[in-house]
Amino acid sequence: MIKRIKRIFLNLLLITIFLIGLVLIFNFQIRSYLLNKQVQQYDIANYSKKDLEDNLKRKGNFDFDSVGSISNELVLKAQFKNSDLPIIGGIAIPDVKLSLPIYKGLDNISLLSGAGTMKSNQQMGERNYALASHSAKDKTILFSPLEFISLKEKIYVTDLKNIYIYQVSLKEKVDPSKVEVIDDIPNKEMITLVTCGDLEAVTRLIVQGTLIDTVEFKNANQYIQSLFS
Repeated sequence: MIKRIKRIFLNLLLITIFLIGLVLIFNFQIRSYLLNKQVQQYDIANYSKKDLEDNLKRKGNFDFDSVGSISNELVLKAQFKNSDLPIIGGIAIPDVKLSLPIYKGLDNISLLSGAGTMKSNQQMGERNYALASHSAKDKTILFSPLEFISLKEKIYVTDLKNIYIYQVSLKEKVDPSKVEVIDDIPNKEMITLVTCGDLEAVTRLIVQGTLIDTVEFKNANQYIQSLFS
C-alpha cells in the first residue's frame, strides 16, 4: 500500500515537473498568443463611430506611475478580467505590419490590448497626439514593430469619422524622464508613439510623425479603409 502511494506521488510529481517544463519552454509562444488574442478581441472593425464617441466621454487613467511592466501575471489577468475597455480609435502602420485599437488612458489592461492615449485632453489630428504601448520579445505584437519603422513611412489613425495620416519625422531612444516629448508644440499637428526601447525598460523608443493629410473615412480610398476593416 505504501509503495503504491509512493508510486502515485512520484507520478504526480513527474507530471507536474513535465507541465512546468512545458510552460517554461513555450512561455514565449503562450504569451504572444494571449496578447494577440487580447488585441483581436477589440478589433475596431467590430465597433461603430458612435461606440467610439461614447467611449471618448468616459474617464481614463493618465497616471504614468500606475503602468506596470509586461509580465505573465498581467497577461493572464487581462485574459480573465471581464473588461469593457474604452476603445476610441485605431492605429495602423502597414510598413511594419502594426494594427492596434486605441484606448482612452493608460490602464494596464488597455496597454496589453493596444495603444493608450497619454493626455486627457488630446484629440486626433490636433496638436501632439501621444500614444503608448508595450514592447515585447515577439517583435510582431503591440508597439514592438516600431523598432523597424523608418523615416517618411506613414502612420494612419482613425476615429471612424476621419483618417489622419502622419509621416514619420523622428525616431530615437531617450531616457524615461524625458516626458516633454509628448508636450504640444505651437502651430504643429503631430503624433508621438512611446514604447520601451529595450526589454529592461531602461530607455524609451520615441517615434514622431507630422500630420500630412486628413480624409473623411467614407471618402478614403479602398486601401486606406482596409487598414481598419
